[in-house]
Amino acid sequence: MEELETGFDFKKVALPSDFELTEFTTQVQNHYSRGYESIKTLRTQLQEEDQKFHDQSANREKINDYSFFSLHSALMARTYSDKPKTTWNNSGVGIATLIAKNLNHAYKNDMDTPEMARMQYQVEYDKYKSGVGIMVRTGWDGYNKKPTYETVDPMLVIPDPDGDYIQDTYKFIGFESTKFKNEFPKYWQNTENLPDATTTLTLEAKRLKENAGITDSYQLERKVIYSCFEYWKGELYFSVWGNNRTTLLYIEKYEPELEEEKTNNFVAINKFVHKTNWKPKRDSFFGHRLAIFALNVQDARSLIATLRFQMEKSTLYPMYIANTRLIQDRTDLDFGFNKVIFANPME
Repeated sequence: MEELETGFDFKKVALPSDFELTEFTTQVQNHYSRGYESIKTLRTQLQEEDQKFHDQSANREKINDYSFFSLHSALMARTYSDKPKTTWNNSGVGIATLIAKNLNHAYKNDMDTPEMARMQYQVEYDKYKSGVGIMVRTGWDGYNKKPTYETVDPMLVIPDPDGDYIQDTYKFIGFESTKFKNEFPKYWQNTENLPDATTTLTLEAKRLKENAGITDSYQLERKVIYSCFEYWKGELYFSVWGNNRTTLLYIEKYEPELEEEKTNNFVAINKFVHKTNWKPKRDSFFGHRLAIFALNVQDARSLIATLRFQMEKSTLYPMYIANTRLIQDRTDLDFGFNKVIFANPME
């Protein structure tokens, strides 16, 4: 593991003197393996559910049903709102009223933005489609003096299989993602030799820029990144990895900020990872999923509609059989629309 420390300048990050990168890397890799094994089968199910959710393929022999999509849209229309669910109010006068106004003003500046509205919509969308919506606090906007957030595709989460999914307490949680290299923060290290994403995830964009008669060509490829929150010796770290979690790009140790955190000397992961379930479930990070209840109905409706279609079609185009004793090839008796089986009674 000596190569892990090559090229990473630990002087640029505030880490304790007893921090061991080799042991920390082994812990990250072991946790990833455990988390991936616990989610591997469910990830396949989510992919299949996603295909049925977006299935609009034309098939002359099958009637599609969109119960899952329709129910999802109905729940979104009924529950989603871009208005704040909680505000500060004070009916008195003086300093209490000013505090309430300032808090509401801070909320409006921090949260009531088009970008935040888009992310909140995505969280609600994922909550009903996959069972869970995830928003992660990724950093601090020094210019606007507010935290920054990103949404996470539920199919790319690596959860702690032993976590408490009701209390949202975990020993670790990770997220796979892909990013364009020009999206990497400037403070990331070891970003030069990261492999491109696989063919299914690679997105290439080429554009020409003409400036004073000079034409430059740009080609952008996505890189596979793994980000995770981990506890090391009771302290919370956030790290970013490449090359299948062997190349450290960034690491940060979170210090206690709130009074309760300082008293307990503990920073919880759910301070940074905000999870919203459709219906929480004690033994599942994803909770109960709408697809489990909707897709069996969708499949049944599709089957019944298809059978009715085939029955009506067979009535309109019946199959005729003539003198079956003279049919030499018995496979001719297989059903077919408007099918005629010819037999020569003179032979």
